[in-house]
Amino acid sequence: MFYRFNSVYRALILVFVMFCLFFYMFANIKLGHVKPKKHRVSRDKGYQNSRAPWCYKLPQEDDEVLDISDYPVKPNSIFFVETSCRHGNNLGLTVRQACTYESTARAHPNSEILILFPAPVFLDADPLPHIREVLSFPNVKLLRVNVERYLKDTPLENFDFVTKMGRSKFSMSHASDYLRFVTLWKYGGTYLDSDFIVIRPLNSIDNFIAAEDENRVNVAVLNVNISSEIGKYAAEEFLKESIRRFNPREWAENGPGSATRVIKRICKETRTRRMTREKCKGFTVYTPPPESPFYPTALKWRFFFNEWVDWKYFDKIKRESIALHMLGHLSDTKRIKKGARKPYDILAREFCPKVYATIKKYY
Repeated sequence: MFYRFNSVYRALILVFVMFCLFFYMFANIKLGHVKPKKHRVSRDKGYQNSRAPWCYKLPQEDDEVLDISDYPVKPNSIFFVETSCRHGNNLGLTVRQACTYESTARAHPNSEILILFPAPVFLDADPLPHIREVLSFPNVKLLRVNVERYLKDTPLENFDFVTKMGRSKFSMSHASDYLRFVTLWKYGGTYLDSDFIVIRPLNSIDNFIAAEDENRVNVAVLNVNISSEIGKYAAEEFLKESIRRFNPREWAENGPGSATRVIKRICKETRTRRMTREKCKGFTVYTPPPESPFYPTALKWRFFFNEWVDWKYFDKIKRESIALHMLGHLSDTKRIKKGARKPYDILAREFCPKVYATIKKYY
C-alpha cells in the first residue's frame, strides 16, 4: 500500500513538473512576438531590455551628445553608423572599433570623423581607456540620430523605417544600409564600416565604391560628392533602389545588392573589372580582389588573425592598400593576444597606437 502511494505521489509530481515546463515554453513562444515597450533606461544599465530598432525610439537623456540634425556637418566628413542598442556603458564600443576610428582620424586630420548612433548615447564620466583615447582626437565626434527627425524631407520619410527594420531578419545590418545611404544623400562624404584599419587617406578622389568580386560591389566603403552631377545622381539612386527593392530576408540585398544594380546601370557594364571611370561617368569602381585596395584577401579574413602567413604578401597588401577590411561579422569572435605576430596585431600597433597601448592582454 505504501509503495503504491509513493508511486502515485511520484506520478503526480512528474505531471506537475511537465505542466510547468509546458507553460514556461508556451509563454516564452507567445511573448517572443511581443514588441518591447517604449521605456527609459538608465545609463548604468545600458540597453539590455531593448533591441534594434525599437531602441531608436528611446529619448536622448545625455545632452552632451548632440543630435546630428543640429550639428553643422562639414564637407568631406567621414561617417560611421553604429546601429546596435548597447550604448549605456562606455558606448558599448569594442577595442577593434576604436582602432578603426583612431586609424581613420590619424589618416584624415583635416576631416571630421562622425560616429552616428540611432540609439541613445551616454558619455561616461570615466570612460574605458580605449574610448578615452578615441575621444582625445579633436576631429572625432559622437552624434545621436533622431531617426524620425533625420528621415523627414528625405526619400525615406514615408518608408516606415523602424517598423520595416523590426521585421528584418538582419535589423542592425539593414538599418545601417539605409542610414548610410540617407546620410550620404544629405551630406555627401565618405561612409566606412567599423571593421577596417585605415592605412592612408580615403578621400584622395571623390565618387567611389569598391568591387567585392567580378559581379558585385560592396558598400563597406562608399564616397559621393553631392556637389557633382554624378555624385548627386548616384546618392539619389542608391537610396531609391534600396526603397524599391527592400528585402527583409536577404542580408546583402538592400545595401550591396541595391548599389550593384545602380552601378551597373550607370556604367552600362555588368563586370566590375571592366567598370572604368570613363564608362561610369566619373564614378570610380575600385577593382575586385586580389588587386582591391580595400578587400585584397576577399573573404579570407583569417589571414589577418593567423601567425603562419606569407609575410611578403602581407607587406605587399599593406603597401598597396588604402584600408583593410576585417569582415567583423565573421572575425569579431577571433581573439588576439597583444604582441602576437599576426597581421592584425601588427597593423593595430602601427595605425591605432593609442588604442593599442590600452590593451592589457587579449582583444
